[in-house]
Amino acid sequence: MNYANSPLLWILTGILLLALIQGVMAFLGYRRVREDARAEYDFRKAERMDGSELSPDRFEVAYLRVNAPRARAHTAAALVAIVVLSPLSLRLSDLIMKGVWRLSGEDRTFEPPFLVYQVGVFFLV
Repeated sequence: MNYANSPLLWILTGILLLALIQGVMAFLGYRRVREDARAEYDFRKAERMDGSELSPDRFEVAYLRVNAPRARAHTAAALVAIVVLSPLSLRLSDLIMKGVWRLSGEDRTFEPPFLVYQVGVFFLV
């Protein structure tokens, strides 16, 4: 099989590219929130507001816990999991359906290139 022409490879490459974009956006978002935390701490300290009694590091940790852009980081992690787990699940479902074919006495109904085999792989994935 020529992997350069594999549709699965192209799809997984596209998903990996989306994961990279989401990861970079999450990194930039976390950096921006850290800068906002420092500005917010300075403002609260100057105005003697709640939170000014904390150290700058503890205030930043608390601020990040509340305002962190988690959605992009979670999306990037989920996309990477899809890229890693898709080939494994396809291979496992292929092995299961070939086992079903062998258990059926190598009946032509369950033979690997035919529709029943393909539908079985689809539903197993």
